[in-house]
Order: sequence, then structure tokens, then C-alpha cells
Amino acid sequence: MKLGIATIRYGDQVVGGAESAIRGLAEAAVTHLGWTVDVFTTCALEATTWENDLPEGSSKLNGVTVNRFRSTTHRDPRYLQYSETIRLFPRSVPERDARAYVTFAGPQCPDMIDAATDSDCDVVAFTPYLFWPSVYGIPRLGRRAIFHPAAHDEGELDLVNVGEAFTSCGGFAYYTRAERDLVLDHYHVGSIPNSVVGIGIDGPQNSDAIQPFDAAAPYVCYLGRVERLKGAVTLVDCFIEHKNRNPGPLKLVVAGPPSAEISRHPDVISLGSVDEATKWSVLKGARFLINPSAFESFSLVLFEAWLMGTPVVVNGRCPATVEHVEASNGGGVFRDYADLEAWFLAAQRGDEALAQLGANGRTYASSGFSWPA
Repeated sequence: MKLGIATIRYGDQVVGGAESAIRGLAEAAVTHLGWTVDVFTTCALEATTWENDLPEGSSKLNGVTVNRFRSTTHRDPRYLQYSETIRLFPRSVPERDARAYVTFAGPQCPDMIDAATDSDCDVVAFTPYLFWPSVYGIPRLGRRAIFHPAAHDEGELDLVNVGEAFTSCGGFAYYTRAERDLVLDHYHVGSIPNSVVGIGIDGPQNSDAIQPFDAAAPYVCYLGRVERLKGAVTLVDCFIEHKNRNPGPLKLVVAGPPSAEISRHPDVISLGSVDEATKWSVLKGARFLINPSAFESFSLVLFEAWLMGTPVVVNGRCPATVEHVEASNGGGVFRDYADLEAWFLAAQRGDEALAQLGANGRTYASSGFSWPA
């Protein structure tokens, strides 16, 4: 079997859920199945610019052949002029404006799509749904394209040119039942072959040997891109409000590449981008991980926390993460500030129930989402 993968960014320097998921699939297909895998991607590292940071050409990474192509345009700020209309009235956006939005959002990389089309790969998996390569690449490959949309509930999902990708692919690989239900609510694609495949998770070799980031003070943590859309800015503000109301030793550790400014406070520890060892250390010692994002199709970081025996708290407006919490009994849900404050108080007290939630999550993650499973 020769699997092709077409994605916006690829590599161990890339921070992004869909990109990490597809890289894990590529490497597992080589390691566990003995398949040949060719990746078709851009030279970009940063989704905010699509600058050609890496050299063009082919190379090997963990047994996977990675073919990089230069983008012909970078992210054009003009895409923002369409954002408000798309958010409020997505189904009323004219086709010309929808095409302009996707073109400006980028990354335009026609050589990448040509190479994927001309390759001898049996199928080519595309991810994620929103960007230029999937929107224009999937209709080119038609039934030879397998779509990992990584979809969540946002206006862009209803753009007319985005819809062409959903209706012309040969099959869907969904990450959660919630994602599948969302797509079926938007498009009549139930007759196209599909499966809820989830994502395989790789944990550290010896999790018991990992030392907590801070063993002296209780803390909760956020891991991921620090941006408004992910809820990170609001989370920090809510935590500071909690500290003003409830003085105590609890801290919030924030780790991830910063795309937005967060409020400063002595008990908010902002680490910026961290290496793998630090990531696992932060997760190991946290009373819980909180993912405040309402826009997730799976959320890898929940499973990374669970592999450390750490419970999670998720946004009640995100069906995908709520699905995991309910299935695992590995954490809880918040819907407003009062819920958040209750979870912060539980963390400060060190409630014994948190340890049991973490253990439940570890069982769920390791039994259903390891690569052998």
C-alpha cells in the first residue's frame, strides 16, 4: 500500500493538532503496517504567514518521504475583511467572495497538488478542511482523496467552495462521532464511505520517571497555541478573577507558542513554546489540564494529559471534547465562570476525586487510542 498525505504543514517543528495527527498516522503506517508513505506539503512552519521557511525538495523523516513545495503566496491580510460576514452569514457569501477568502487565507501551492495528483499513491489523505490545498486539491483527485476534515462548528464550513471538497472526496476519516454528526448536518454525504477512526497517541517511554514541573505548588495547566480563538486569553482572565476572589497557592501554567498577549499575574506562569520533556513534565504535575477551546475536532492534548494520569476540564460548547470526557469519565465540563471557579477550588484543595478522574482517563486513552489499538 502506498499512502499519500497532502497537508498544509508537516514536520516535528510544527505545532498544530491536525498536522500532528496526520504525521502520527504517516509514521505509524510505516512502522506498524509496513506501508510506503509520501507527504506533499508546503515549505511553511507558521500558519500565520505561510512563509517558505524550509527548503524545497524531498527528504526522509522517520521513514516517511516528505516532498516540500514553495507556496506562491503568503497569508494575505485581506482575508480578514470577509471574516465577519462569514461568521454571521456563511451561507449567503457569494462564490467569488468564498474563493477570495480561501485564496487570501492560503497557502496557495499548486505544485504540491500537481505532485499529489501525478503520484502513484493508491489514495491521498487530505487535512485539514479549511485551507487552499484541501479546498482545491480534493476536487482534483476526486474519489482517490480520503478526507480527514478536522471540522468544527464555524462559518467557514458552509462556504460554497469548501463544500466542493466535502462532496467530491472518496471517503471520510473522522476523529469523533461529534465531528461526523457536524459534517452530516451540513452536507448530504452520508453515502460516501466513512469511519470514526480517532487518532493514535504516542506517550513518553517511561511516564513514571517524569518529574512534575513544580512539585512545591499546586497548579493547573493550559497547553496549546496561546490565542483568542482557542480560549487561552479568556482562560487567563478568568483565572486571575478567581485569584482575586480566592487567594491561595494555586497557579496556572500556560505553555505554547504565543499568538496573543495574555494578562500578567504573579500566579500565571507563561512558558512560551516548550520542548517535549517540559510538556510531559507540565502535564505530569498538574491538578488538571484545561482546554477552553470551543473549536476542536479531537484535541490531542486531552489524551496526552490522560497518559500522565492527569484529568481534564473542557468547554461545554465543544461537542468533540465533551464526547471524550463523557466516554472516559476522565474529567469535567465548564459552561461559565462559576463552573470554572468550582474546578479551580477543587484543584486548590487537592480533591481526591481528581486522581480517580485522571486514572479513568489513562485507561480510556491507553485502551482505545494507542497505535496498536
